Amino acid sequence: MLIPLKRERKIEYALVIFLFLFALALRLPFIHRHPPGLWYDEAINGLDGLSVIGNIVKTPGKIPVHGFPIFFTTQGHPREPMFMYLVGLVFLFLKPTLFSLKLPGLLIGAMTVPLVYLLVKGSANNRRLAFLAALSLLGMRWHIHNSRLALRAILLPFWMGLSFFTFFEAVKKQGKVRYLVSGIVFGLGFYTHLSFRFAPFILGICLIHLFRREILVWKKDRKNLSLFLLAGFLVFLPLGIDYIRNPFHFFGRLKEVSLFENGVASGFRMILKNIVSTLLMFSFRGDRNPYLNIPGAPVLTPLASLFFYGGIYLCLRRIREPFSILVFSWIAFMLSGTILSTEAPHFGRSFGACVPTAIFTGFGLNECYEWIYDFFRKKRAAFITGSLWFIIASCDLGLYYGKEYRSDARLWYRTNAGWTEAARKTVKLAEQGVRVFLPGDLYRHPTVQYVTLGVSDDLVRKISIPEALSGAPDWEKRDHAILATQFNMMDSLLQKEIPSVEILSIFRNPEGKPWAIFYLLSRSSLLPIKQSEEILKRYQPDTER
Repeated sequence: MLIPLKRERKIEYALVIFLFLFALALRLPFIHRHPPGLWYDEAINGLDGLSVIGNIVKTPGKIPVHGFPIFFTTQGHPREPMFMYLVGLVFLFLKPTLFSLKLPGLLIGAMTVPLVYLLVKGSANNRRLAFLAALSLLGMRWHIHNSRLALRAILLPFWMGLSFFTFFEAVKKQGKVRYLVSGIVFGLGFYTHLSFRFAPFILGICLIHLFRREILVWKKDRKNLSLFLLAGFLVFLPLGIDYIRNPFHFFGRLKEVSLFENGVASGFRMILKNIVSTLLMFSFRGDRNPYLNIPGAPVLTPLASLFFYGGIYLCLRRIREPFSILVFSWIAFMLSGTILSTEAPHFGRSFGACVPTAIFTGFGLNECYEWIYDFFRKKRAAFITGSLWFIIASCDLGLYYGKEYRSDARLWYRTNAGWTEAARKTVKLAEQGVRVFLPGDLYRHPTVQYVTLGVSDDLVRKISIPEALSGAPDWEKRDHAILATQFNMMDSLLQKEIPSVEILSIFRNPEGKPWAIFYLLSRSSLLPIKQSEEILKRYQPDTER
């Protein structure tokens, strides 16, 4: 029975909205506490986002405004600009907080799920396969985690999916407008993430196959393809000119992670080793970096692995189909990012492979449905296949949101959780009118700068003596809070020389040991400057740590 066109469109819209909302709901829990801190790369992205909107609206005075850069190199970190502009767009409407900084990633991650559905349905012409592929990404721990980080990597799977979706739609339905839009989308992809540079190779392989199968014919399609290439080139051109003027923007990150620093022979040996490590990451041994993964856990659970490898087998059987060519090319080139760099398997540099991984898993689940359908009919097949997906997703969610990973000490250290906690306490003290003094490395750190954005420079200062103990002649008299750490010797100085000092907060590491203490020196207990200078000579505390 054919479904009327209008009703079919309504079902399609409802399904897309359902997948988006479901994906968003699975990416939101514990967002303020897991991961427990704010890594400095995320904080830098937030500060850069604020520097962009500083050209439009007023931002905190601590944020320098440098126009509308086409590339960002804050603190020597070369980064493509799109994510920072999206962060800035959010900051036009929301106050800069930890949640608003992570919101673009949450939304983009959730939007990728229905995009996978549309891509697979349009390219493979199979709604059930498309739905199962989208569900596989929806519950994938790898994608959920990266959706919760304020990093530009989350743009990569979304924009690659959007690029291939618009291109294959243009090939299927024809029309100059579709090719023009596809070219613009593809050109913008270079502004998302370093790994998008592999996208032209993936598309090139697909084009060769489409010409061989005579799905595209040069005489008939050359004008549309030329329009696509011209639009993509013109959109990319400003960034390309920037690469020519600033080679560091193109090569900087590549040099940081290059395998060939110790010679060509050593580099090729590492590539062979990385290929093995990368292949093992799906089911046996994954990234050990706690910031990117449950240390050592593979991408897929054992049950998901069965469907993943089954999907690879099924796609190999259909290797003459354009969609199979796309998926294999996609995963191969996206894994090159970790194969050709240090620290393999690296879940950040290979993150672009998460969509083809979900598609392969979807193929396996779809074949499982068809087998069960042959024996038990439609309803039972849907129930059993849905139950299998539910078990896979529940295992991934349990591993990710479970207490074991959330309370992992390695994650606490890797996300600057201690410094984030100290920065939040700094904000609370400043709101009470207390002048806060922080060690130099904390004071300048991007994480602390971002969390304390709303606090005036008068209330948050780098530790300097005698000012921290005595105040300065031109300062308004206030209570002083001084952060003593396990390194800077302020603890013994304050306890021995100022009996009236009070302990405000004790910060402990996951092992329960204090790493820092906030001391309160009331305005009535501030020392004379000469006495502070004498104390400085005796103790010589390290005000930088």
